[in-house]
Amino acid sequence: MNYGRERPRGGRTGVLARTAVALLLACAGIGVAPVAARATGPTVAACAADPGAAELAGDAVPGGPVSGGPVSVDRGDGRIGQLRLFRDATATGGPPFVWYRQQDAPDGVYGPWRRVSATPVSPGGGPLGASENPAGELELLFASRGSLCRAVLSRTSEDWSTPVRTAPVRLSGGGIQPISAGRPSFTGARLDVGRTTGLLDGDIVRFTVAGGPPKAYVWVKQCAPQTSGSACDDATGRQYRVYPDGTYQLSPKKLYARIDTPAGSFDCRTAPPARPCTLALTDNEGTVLTGVPLRFRPDGRPEAPPTLRVDPDEALVDGRTVRVTGRGYEPQYHSLVMECAAGSADTLGCRPRSRPPATTDDGRLDEQVVLSATFTGIDGRAIDCRVRGACELVAFGTRVRGPDAVRHPLHFAPAAG
Repeated sequence: MNYGRERPRGGRTGVLARTAVALLLACAGIGVAPVAARATGPTVAACAADPGAAELAGDAVPGGPVSGGPVSVDRGDGRIGQLRLFRDATATGGPPFVWYRQQDAPDGVYGPWRRVSATPVSPGGGPLGASENPAGELELLFASRGSLCRAVLSRTSEDWSTPVRTAPVRLSGGGIQPISAGRPSFTGARLDVGRTTGLLDGDIVRFTVAGGPPKAYVWVKQCAPQTSGSACDDATGRQYRVYPDGTYQLSPKKLYARIDTPAGSFDCRTAPPARPCTLALTDNEGTVLTGVPLRFRPDGRPEAPPTLRVDPDEALVDGRTVRVTGRGYEPQYHSLVMECAAGSADTLGCRPRSRPPATTDDGRLDEQVVLSATFTGIDGRAIDCRVRGACELVAFGTRVRGPDAVRHPLHFAPAAG
């Protein structure tokens, strides 16, 4: 079934976004906010480049990374591409730049990091989103100096296009909101939700859309007691494309008692009965089309942490297939389950893998994973899991309000001799 996107994307579904839910439930740790609809018009202007970094083109050597891990993007040929923010000592300013690398073959090793462009990224502004479009090109959106910039990686070469401005933006509370003058409104949209009262933190409800803007991208997200996009928590949003008849199919949505808006955090359990939190349907620029009241139980407890079970997890040998199960995850989300060096803070210490299956409508994890006794991590380290306590299975990107990762130790049989 064609469920909502996890990351903001401009082409077909491809991220914990991740990208996406700003779920940042991403395949790794960089936060993602909704991507605005592309601006149209006769003028296309390049995003400003840093004069000191411009001479290095794409062959610069990355400096220190900023906080957060890489964002992974699935390619149509089975390879995985990764984007990450690095600083550049040759640049004249302090903001970081977007860098990219990809596997040389499906499940293969990664090539070197290459800078996408000499255009710096605004603090707190990216990367916003990346996905492969129907033409096989990789599209990237990020914020730079008050503009939303778009760059494209050619299908036939390893060269990125010069980033061009698609819309002006403003930073608000760490998120990015498009500034649009005179955008059209759409009335008559309806969001039908199966259950709206007696809610608990982490409950999953089902919803449908009717009367929506045909063939347009919309978002379903939680909002504080105020009917405007500025009161919404973009991290809870999932993106969907409305069908030509203005509807969208029955889909799951996980709800959270605590939400974070540009104005600050809000606990929906404390909302007055006359002014509850809402589940909102917005257009791609954040304008609320309609909303449904959500009434949480005032005495409701926070949701329990997600679980992760591995069977078997003892006397493991190279090539053994194990079953990985868990509950409490974001529904219909590709949580990334990886074999990692124990204590890995991000996916760099893990064995590369292809895109995982999605969780169920009820937020359950259930997949088969083939383990290796030894492997080379994404960061190039050689890992020997036969050493006691050396490895674990990690689920990255569990849910919007939850731990970044859930771990389960792996115990391999010791090496012979």
